[in-house]
Formats: sequence, C-alpha cells, structure tokens
Amino acid sequence: MSQVLAHPTVRVLTHRDWNSTTEAISASVPMVAVPRWSDQAMNANVLMCARGSGSVDGVVERGKVEQCVREVMEREEYWRNTGKWREMA
Repeated sequence: MSQVLAHPTVRVLTHRDWNSTTEAISASVPMVAVPRWSDQAMNANVLMCARGSGSVDGVVERGKVEQCVREVMEREEYWRNTGKWREMA
C-alpha cells in the first residue's frame, strides 16, 4: 500500500487507474472517479456499479469535481463504506 494513501491527512482520491483504485481500497480512502484515459472509465464504471451510484457525463467541470470531493469528505457514510471495502479486499 502506498505510504501517501495511508497517511491520515489523505481524505479523497480522484485518479482512477487500477493500481490507485486497489491501493485506495486497501488504505480505506474514499474515491471520486474522474476518468481521463486508458482503463480509467472502465474502473469508474466498476466502482459506480459496486457502489450503486455515480455518473459519467463526459466532460467534468471544476465545480462538479469540487462538489463531489466535498460530499465525499463530509459524509460519514463514505468513510464507513471504505472500511467495509477494505475488509472485503
């Protein structure tokens, strides 16, 4: 697991390649998927299906990213769920 992701000040991760996805799950770090290229769109879709929420709208504007990051940082539900995912992993 990445020492950076394991640091207690890391509150959310936005990059979505498969390696960072598995590291975030292992470190119990919530994710906001912002796919850009390669396998990231597929990874984002897998995360959305598993979580049961989310959307892929094509172009993601700065305000939308900020809104999603704030939501993940503020809602306790996301933090509880990361622990469940870590245990399953």
